[in-house]
Amino acid sequence: MAIAHHFIGNRWVTPASGASIAVFNPSTGQEYTRIARGTAADVDFAVNTARQAFDEKWSRVGPVDRGRLLARLGRLVQENQELLAGIESQNTGKPLKQATGDIGVCARYLEFYAGACDKLHGETIPFLPGHTALTIREPHGVTGHIIPWNYPAAMLAAAWPHPWRQAIPAWSSLPKMHANRIFTWPNWLPKQVFLPA
Repeated sequence: MAIAHHFIGNRWVTPASGASIAVFNPSTGQEYTRIARGTAADVDFAVNTARQAFDEKWSRVGPVDRGRLLARLGRLVQENQELLAGIESQNTGKPLKQATGDIGVCARYLEFYAGACDKLHGETIPFLPGHTALTIREPHGVTGHIIPWNYPAAMLAAAWPHPWRQAIPAWSSLPKMHANRIFTWPNWLPKQVFLPA
């Protein structure tokens, strides 16, 4: 059996342990794939890689271009809804109809945030005479998220592409885990968006 890999920094990397774990379809109890087993070393590598991508590339990508990347990803999700719904159904044990709806929600979140990227601005806040109070939206940098096993596609799209986080898309600058399961989307999808890593 081939070694399972992590996708970090826009490339497939062998896990530090070389180990994998089985992924079971919750509705059938059948193993349908194996994924790389992450260790603290893998998490450290993912976080450091994400930080480097953020510092060197993502923090320099302007809001319009971030929006375009999210819009492209949203279109790819929509164009591949049937395929992704099949994977989502198998991964979560949901009926295909419900998984199809979840993929539609995922695409919609991406469309929404794509449109919001260049529409968030700082504000001047009323304050005491002679004082100025401002809010300036700055990126958080690298953030980590654990998402629920039962809505991975929708939660992936809802949790990370907020334009002010600049942590988009997740494959380049955001380590992603979800509770005891893997987000198993096709390995070609991130590359189709031309993500800086």
